Amino acid sequence: MLPHNDYFILAKIFQPETELLVHLHPTEVCQLPDGKMPVLNFHSTESFIKFNKKNTKKIVAINHLSHSDEFKAIDFPVFHFVPTKTPTQSFSYINNPDKTIRWIFPSENRYPVFLGLYNGSGWRGWLFRQIFKRAFQLGLKNQVASGQFFLQNAPEYFKYKKERELAIFTGTKGDNRKAVLARQSGEDISHFTKMPLTKSANKIVAQEGKILKRLQQYSFEKMTFPVAEITKEGLQQKNIRPEKILPGDNFSDLHLEVLNELFYNTKTSFPYSNLPAAKEIRTNLEQLSKITPVNNLNKNDINFIYKKLNRLEDDLLKNTEPIPLCLAHGDFTPWNMYVTQDKIAVYDWELAEDLPLLFDAFHHIFQTHILVKRSSTEIILQQINALSANGLVQKMLQETQGDFQILFKFYLLKNISYYTVRYTQQNPLHAQAHWLIQTWKEVLERFTSD
Repeated sequence: MLPHNDYFILAKIFQPETELLVHLHPTEVCQLPDGKMPVLNFHSTESFIKFNKKNTKKIVAINHLSHSDEFKAIDFPVFHFVPTKTPTQSFSYINNPDKTIRWIFPSENRYPVFLGLYNGSGWRGWLFRQIFKRAFQLGLKNQVASGQFFLQNAPEYFKYKKERELAIFTGTKGDNRKAVLARQSGEDISHFTKMPLTKSANKIVAQEGKILKRLQQYSFEKMTFPVAEITKEGLQQKNIRPEKILPGDNFSDLHLEVLNELFYNTKTSFPYSNLPAAKEIRTNLEQLSKITPVNNLNKNDINFIYKKLNRLEDDLLKNTEPIPLCLAHGDFTPWNMYVTQDKIAVYDWELAEDLPLLFDAFHHIFQTHILVKRSSTEIILQQINALSANGLVQKMLQETQGDFQILFKFYLLKNISYYTVRYTQQNPLHAQAHWLIQTWKEVLERFTSD
């Protein structure tokens, strides 16, 4: 059995306008969190068919009941998790460690298209890819899959086509959850489509479309980015993965050259109090002042972070000089880019906005050293100091009269306030969030004083 929330995810992916989820099971009752989607449970096919004759809503059904000829007359998507004689398309899926669905693909696929949606690195990532590539070559794909369902009335967009195989990543948990569909021509993925699964994700995907259109106005030598268009399924983007990719965990001069190009193409300046981000930060701090964690985060730690962030905000408000700004990616990390010898292909621009200079550089250093390298706070701050002494950084600061410490304070204030609020409301909370919060505490302890 799948976690009940996965039924909601399946409904939103395959029929985004779904208004009601119907769950058919001989004994089990499906429940979704408040506000997700209404659910009706039926323990017999007869009661469901009787209901359906009067139904006027857009529905999706999850069926765990034995086969019934009554299903043949249904004209909306039905996910059968039991054998059925009703015409269907078979999909296989691969689970996350917590048993939730991670990837979905037509069972007829000849290639492991979902690997195009996997950005794991190191020997584990290599081994993972080799196992699934070999399994498909040997015809063992069903043996390595976690399970299978049979979709009745599959939308045309998801039907298997030999010349254009597909796979779906069901997205990362959270308010901004999006599924990603990959289309493959031959052995190469041609494009991806981001499919928003929540209201807030709808806004983010639309914003990313605007950002990618904006980037087309400028000329870049060191960076490439996807060409995109809005379709009825979501935001469709061309695949920009190069043939040869280098390790990108270390923040290099090439990364800085990319950020330098972004800066010179989009630079502007405003005092902190006039920044749109300043209002968002104030809202996050107000929420943080009265929030209670719903998980195992320590309330005292949250209060400590709140107190230190308020000190940073005071410092920025006292500074009346204009702060140099430019378009920032917002999540400029190794898992959102492909590094080659002389260029970086950057994707996932959904968090992009105009932010103070070096925001992306700070973020790459923090995220990589905390989540990938598991570095100490001392090493992270050494990397920040090395960044401040870099010749290209010094040049940008001199040309803009920018203050490195002010820019760093802004990064800490915006990033920590935004994510701490959200982490307090996630349950269960993943281990990486605890790593981040512990490091943030240590950095704030060293970087601020009472």
